[in-house]
Amino acid sequence: MSSAHIIAAAIAWSAPNLPNETVARYAIDIDNAIEEDELPLGFAMVANAKWESNFRHEIETCQCPRVDPVSRRRECDSDKHGRPTAFGLFQLKADRLGPYTPAQVCASNALSAERAAVTMREKLKAAGGRYWKAFTLYVGGESLSVVGRRKDFDWMRSNRAALAEKGEAMCQDW
Repeated sequence: MSSAHIIAAAIAWSAPNLPNETVARYAIDIDNAIEEDELPLGFAMVANAKWESNFRHEIETCQCPRVDPVSRRRECDSDKHGRPTAFGLFQLKADRLGPYTPAQVCASNALSAERAAVTMREKLKAAGGRYWKAFTLYVGGESLSVVGRRKDFDWMRSNRAALAEKGEAMCQDW
């Protein structure tokens, strides 16, 4: 059995107002990007997506407002001209896209998830397998969002059984 149902429950916990169809699509994209024994990596990706984009469709497709009306910060790490410098649900920098263009990553969340998984694996390796340190490397330094990712990640790992149960009920139609 895939871990998509557990990831779906983690996404639903992270973004409770997200439509079920979107939860399913994101969960399948993340599940396809990780190996069978990499559920913690899937949790890390959920935490990153929550803190990078809050699972917003306009961020997923790189249709970012120049300045977020609530936080007053530049969306998609836009430069001073309003051009995005981070792409997709996981807000990947250009050097993390591999052979792909920003347009390709913005058009395919599955591709964005694949590149995010590759990036997180690299950060985990550099961090000696420690997720807490890998989040700092992913973001590029300590910040409040790193602390939030760590807390969310720890909660998901600690509540894996409950997420599995909830995910089974959510995903019966898959």
